[in-house]
Amino acid sequence: MEVIHSAEKSGKGFQSAVVRTLDNEKLEFQVHVNFLGKISGDTYNDVKKRYKLDRQFANSEIFRKLSQIGFHGMTFKKTSYESDFYMEFPPIRELADIETFELLYEAVPLLKELNAEISKQEYELEKVVVGYVTLDIDSDYKSAEDLGNKLAANNIDAFTHQFYEDDLEKWLSLEPIFKKYKFEFIEDRPNFKCYEMQTYTECHAYSFSLEYKPETNEGFLYDSNEDREALFSVIKEVQKLDIPIGSIKLSYVEMPEDPENQIYSRKELKEMKEVVGGARYSVWINDIQNIKKTDDIYFEKNK
Repeated sequence: MEVIHSAEKSGKGFQSAVVRTLDNEKLEFQVHVNFLGKISGDTYNDVKKRYKLDRQFANSEIFRKLSQIGFHGMTFKKTSYESDFYMEFPPIRELADIETFELLYEAVPLLKELNAEISKQEYELEKVVVGYVTLDIDSDYKSAEDLGNKLAANNIDAFTHQFYEDDLEKWLSLEPIFKKYKFEFIEDRPNFKCYEMQTYTECHAYSFSLEYKPETNEGFLYDSNEDREALFSVIKEVQKLDIPIGSIKLSYVEMPEDPENQIYSRKELKEMKEVVGGARYSVWINDIQNIKKTDDIYFEKNK
């Protein structure tokens, strides 16, 4: 064995060492080291199996057909995407394009056939990466467009470049409104993010983050009519935009530990001998488009 990278101490444990075999295969694999500095396992068997599959299928009919479609670089070897199988798109191919989806639609039956073959060797294509997107080969795609829509839903960041800048500009137009009601970006970063896509051409739901900075510097009080009215004013302006805002994350909100207790005021909770006050949370206000009055505002710990 040849040591490529020694195990180094990292935090409370060790990073894995990387070694290479000295035979003709020259396989590189990781050796795991526990917090005591002792070997706890390695990835040799996995790497060996992937190497054998690469050799077995290099000249296979399945790989030949994938190549005819236009794909290349097919491999079972580990990549930076940690996939079970990886292949490259044809050169100069735009991802968000119906012709690209047609190529993938044609490739899916071949990948299913490949998965059936390798399952006999106790290997499975749980994660297939094409270029830089994950392709679910177990989905029932009704058409190439349906595949594209589902691909976008599972790889949002790979598709948002089509519309993100235009939508961001529209959203940033509200910054003066935010400041008017004492809301600011967290650390001056406009954390504006698409978190749901249903079609590959547009975002179905965006979220963004704010924090409340009133002159009293008390943060946001969940039962304060003044604070809730300020938030509702912001929400009404957000609803006027022609972009789909689904959720707002609000930081430093003083509220009960149990979100269900927010129906009570701090005074009522005190009378009920419930602990309240002092604890600040980052919370989500969801279903923004259906908030019609301040009483509709509900703080959740998760989006």
